[in-house]
Amino acid sequence: MKENNKYIVFYSAEKDGFLKSYKDKGNLVFRATFDERLWEALQLPFEPYEKQKTELDKLAEVMGCEVLIVEAEYNVTKLDGSGFERTEREESMKDGIKALLDFLAK
Repeated sequence: MKENNKYIVFYSAEKDGFLKSYKDKGNLVFRATFDERLWEALQLPFEPYEKQKTELDKLAEVMGCEVLIVEAEYNVTKLDGSGFERTEREESMKDGIKALLDFLAK
């Protein structure tokens, strides 16, 4: 099974790292942590980024970062090297009850 994903990450050339975390400290003060390893970076799927582009671009600017697109391809196989495909699971009684409760809660 092959899967392709597109993510957004923030990169700081000054820190030579990807944004790993940030915390609002109140009063317009925040703390940002950077890591050189891409897999440690905060990631956002591309589609939600497009919906919030203006706000996220401003956040990146405040943090001194540039916005990067990361395209990742995953090849998933079983341990014996054979192909893996997701299978559709049958709906269980538990799923039906949960759906009914969700419907009634609305």
